[in-house]
Amino acid sequence: MQAHGVHEVAAYRHLGAGLNVKDFAIAGVDGVSDAIHAVQAGEMVSILQDAKGQMQGSIDVALRAVKGESYQPQSDIWKQYAKDLKWEGGTQKHYYIPWAVVTAENAQALLDARK
Repeated sequence: MQAHGVHEVAAYRHLGAGLNVKDFAIAGVDGVSDAIHAVQAGEMVSILQDAKGQMQGSIDVALRAVKGESYQPQSDIWKQYAKDLKWEGGTQKHYYIPWAVVTAENAQALLDARK
């Protein structure tokens, strides 16, 4: 089952009541805090859309359009996602911010980043 946002955890709680969680899978795509906690507990899987990265990247591309060729990106997302996300002068038609797989190992760091 795949659900979005707060529905990820609600689906887990509804379907999980009295059932063996190992008999089915629940996955989410929004990385809401409750879902990240559920990943920590081994109850579901989730990925995180990097909304902050999407916003920062969009601002850099918009500023490049306004200021011209000399503009250099200010957001750290270009370094954070350097393997998969190239600045290319800020002129590409599409930029895709990678999604982060939420794991038991990175869950606490993702939660801490929200503070």
